[in-house]
Amino acid sequence: ASIEGLYDLTNTVAVGGKFARRTGDVRFAAEGEQWIRNDAALYALRLRRRTVLGVDAMISYRWLRSSESADSAKGALVGLGKSVDDNLRLSLGYNFTRFDDRLTNDDYDIKGWFVNLVGFY
Repeated sequence: ASIEGLYDLTNTVAVGGKFARRTGDVRFAAEGEQWIRNDAALYALRLRRRTVLGVDAMISYRWLRSSESADSAKGALVGLGKSVDDNLRLSLGYNFTRFDDRLTNDDYDIKGWFVNLVGFY
């Protein structure tokens, strides 16, 4: 489950955040039949600024935490985006962390470039 919001401070600056929580169990082959808790929580803060020609610059700081394993990861994500039309936004960015905000990927190999396409009405 997750909740996310973005608030326009001015015509050019918006701030926001996200909270996501995953609960579940996982079983590793090396551990046989034993299931262990695999809960995780994601916290993110975001700053978006509209620049020239309607291009948005965005920076997000993210923190992924697992209370059961006492493990955490932190880092930033940056991106540039532009509305293609009234209902479509295209963004390109770089994720400096090794995780994403889906919380379904346990590989922690997400670091790198990304393309994001968002439709809305």
